[in-house]
Amino acid sequence: MTLVEQLQEFIKDSSTWNNNRKWIEDDHMKVYVRRGQRHLPARDFSPKPQRVTTLEDEQGQGLFKAFLAEAIKHNPWDALYVENVLSSRFESFFVRSGFLPVPDSLPPSFYIWNDV
Repeated sequence: MTLVEQLQEFIKDSSTWNNNRKWIEDDHMKVYVRRGQRHLPARDFSPKPQRVTTLEDEQGQGLFKAFLAEAIKHNPWDALYVENVLSSRFESFFVRSGFLPVPDSLPPSFYIWNDV
């Protein structure tokens, strides 16, 4: 099953809050997703890729970027939240990709509304 298919299954299964966190993975990447609530201006939302692990020799090849585009596309909630960004390279990536920084979050976190 692809990462996107696993994400779609997670979204479907998490609708009752009984299964609100899960590791999804394939041969190239491992992503921890969690459905939760975050309070930002005027809206609450979820899910959030919380931890991403890629094989070192496959970093910088667009795997996460492609997955993130699919996650945004399939996300049924108001926005997507990315928590605890520990790499300055990833921080720059999220800003370039239109994500908004969460004020005063340490480590930095970012979000993007679904209607963007």
